[in-house]
Amino acid sequence: MYFREGYTKFPYRPSNGSEDCQNPTPNAGGIDLVNHPEKIDEILEIAQLPELKTTLIELNKPDSPFITLGCSHWIGKYDNSHFSYIEFTFKDAKIANNFNFLVQLEKDLHLFFIEKLTTGFTKEQRDSYATYLKDQVQVYFRKIQYQDDLELRNLLGLEFHFQDRQMVDFHHKALRHFLTQYLVLPL
Repeated sequence: MYFREGYTKFPYRPSNGSEDCQNPTPNAGGIDLVNHPEKIDEILEIAQLPELKTTLIELNKPDSPFITLGCSHWIGKYDNSHFSYIEFTFKDAKIANNFNFLVQLEKDLHLFFIEKLTTGFTKEQRDSYATYLKDQVQVYFRKIQYQDDLELRNLLGLEFHFQDRQMVDFHHKALRHFLTQYLVLPL
């Protein structure tokens, strides 16, 4: 897990987005999907990633402990690779600011990917995927102010970078299953 600069207040303003890709889309800004789930289709970056869209819907449900803050999907201008990220925090700022929990979440997520996504692999294939995963799935954090809350909280971001769109979307689906079915929140 590493620290990454970026916006520090949610919601953030819309912008032009990145032009350094094959599929430039405007940045819709910070959309509050917890209180306005009907705005999900304003996020143009999810058009090619149905699992990312489902993840956004699931993580922002009223009974979910999560709040999504941002996401994107770009196709590399020169190599056709696919890059996507999702950023989220927890509704409970105490959980969001429990850094030991966040570090453990990252470790558990990587183990989950290896265990669940390599069923039927040989040991050599599994080890190869585990090494590959370290480069292709990155986790970052930073402090943000969520709406008008006075207490800052940690944002977590997960980046996926794979050669094809299906693999990126597959990892968004796996992330959703990890967060909604396997992750145990601290008391």
